[in-house]
Amino acid sequence: PAASFNDSIKETALTQVWARPLANGDIAVGCYNRGAVDPEHPNSPATTGPARDCRFSFAEVGFPAGGSYTVRDCWTATERKGLAAAGGYVARAVPHHGTALLRVSRTK
Repeated sequence: PAASFNDSIKETALTQVWARPLANGDIAVGCYNRGAVDPEHPNSPATTGPARDCRFSFAEVGFPAGGSYTVRDCWTATERKGLAAAGGYVARAVPHHGTALLRVSRTK
């Protein structure tokens, strides 16, 4: 089943991926770069750091295997069309403590 609004579908030490199904069958995917922790202040996140790749598969966000998909970056309005679901991952570089919002849809 598709992920719920409150579901973190993938989490690493430095990134989080969230997904939510949309009314038309597309899926909104949010990516967050948690950043590194400053070793001198372990309870406070570091203020600078590298961008991180936020990776997810089409299956992880709720699409069935097979088919072809389009991924649209909602903030830059760029699209990648015809991405195959078989073994395919989407990777998006996210700035330190930044977010990315993507819309994933079946290619028609």
